[in-house]
Amino acid sequence: MPLAINAKGAIAGYYFDSSDFRHGFLRSPNGTIVTFDVPGGFDHVFANSINNNGDIAGYAYISSSSVFRAFLRTSDGTITVFNPSGCPTSFASGINFDGTIVGNCYA
Repeated sequence: MPLAINAKGAIAGYYFDSSDFRHGFLRSPNGTIVTFDVPGGFDHVFANSINNNGDIAGYAYISSSSVFRAFLRTSDGTITVFNPSGCPTSFASGINFDGTIVGNCYA
């Protein structure tokens, strides 16, 4: 399911595998597709936004414990999982050119 496209034509989103788990993907403008998961036992990944640098913001979910965390995947493939201070549940929904992420926090 494609969820975001940047001005350069890169697309971010997620897909379902045969076990009904979700994995993130990045489709470059030349058609190359890279899939990714978020480390830490997350079995569902939602890549919601991509900026022109190729940085992706989204959230990941552990279905066995109902844990939700925001993540940033930088253009080099580095993934950082985070929650804002005092926020046990977070969802990243957008990222701008400078890498500022917007989303929701539920305490």
